[in-house]
Amino acid sequence: MDFSEFCRPFDPSVFPNLMPLRGTLGEKVTQVNDLAELLLGGFSLAVIGVPEDRNCAHNTGCAQAPDLVRRHLYSLFPDTTQPRIADLGNFIPGETPEQTYFGLQELLECLLKNQILPILIGGSNDLSFVQYKAYKSLEQMITFTSIDSGFDFGYLGAPFSSDSYTERIITDDPTHLYTYCNIGYQAYYTDPEIVAMMDKLHFDVHRLAEVRGNIDHVEPVLRNTDCLAIDISAVKASDAPGNRNASPNGLYAEEICKLMKYAGLSDKISSIGFYEYNPTVDTHEVTAKLLAQMIWCFVEAHAHRVGDYPIGDTSGYQRFIVETGETTDPFIFYKSPKSGRWWIEAPRTGVYAHQNHRQRLVPCNYEDYVSASNNKIPQTWWAYLMKTH
Repeated sequence: MDFSEFCRPFDPSVFPNLMPLRGTLGEKVTQVNDLAELLLGGFSLAVIGVPEDRNCAHNTGCAQAPDLVRRHLYSLFPDTTQPRIADLGNFIPGETPEQTYFGLQELLECLLKNQILPILIGGSNDLSFVQYKAYKSLEQMITFTSIDSGFDFGYLGAPFSSDSYTERIITDDPTHLYTYCNIGYQAYYTDPEIVAMMDKLHFDVHRLAEVRGNIDHVEPVLRNTDCLAIDISAVKASDAPGNRNASPNGLYAEEICKLMKYAGLSDKISSIGFYEYNPTVDTHEVTAKLLAQMIWCFVEAHAHRVGDYPIGDTSGYQRFIVETGETTDPFIFYKSPKSGRWWIEAPRTGVYAHQNHRQRLVPCNYEDYVSASNNKIPQTWWAYLMKTH
């Protein structure tokens, strides 16, 4: 595949006052023009700017984001074990947003099939739907997770936009969505009926107060995610003012960077998108700097993936069997000797009854083990039981 058909190379000379210093990411990232070069070069990550915001809701200007984020990203110093990163340039928008979606999906499908993880710098949040659709050709069910202050369901009969893309994902037919997750939604921006629907569908959604109270609690969500999309409005306005929909409340900069480290360490995440950054309202480019640091955290953690998602042989894992009076079968936990992360065997009922051992192992946390030890049903186990019935 010739990437020049889809993308225009990034021109670093547009920011002469921030040319890469020796040893920074800007010096190490390679601009790549075709698939053969990407594969032969041993690249595992590919940056793609997507200057598209024609279907954004109340945040026009975010199409200008990609190069400004690059400006600050490429001035950062990499970790010593940094993976090889390619920059494919900025996607060339079509005459209509729909043409952009079609071409971008084709490009993402190619990268995913060749196990190259795309890092998308948008652009508006409707591009999340394209990111999700790119998995369709892989013919596998996936978990889609958004870090967002709301669910982006829009209103009844609303045209497709960054405010309604989640509804399109959930109602996509035929679907390849195993489950939808949200991290950081704020109740005052969310219709209670939508929250009730999420609960009825047994989707894994986490209110901001829950995340702020114990951010480690959502690490298993990211560990089990395939496709991750981040709306920068999930971060509070004082830390990320570059969004017309920014809120006084939200995640702190340190918290979103910690979530990016969890995402980078996830063995499953195979694409990530950063959306809704609007340079036209960004005071002192604070948000661009934060996004650069978020991507840096993801990339740095990606370099330290330990590949300990239990597949096949689990003999090297610590195995804990907990008998309780709440269920007939015991709860079985596994703890990784490499990372200290936990998994629990899913219920041997419903769709899990015919799945292999690896498919039944569900990411959880230490608190689930403590619950079982205290004769309580672990929340993670219960959630998966409900999902399969």
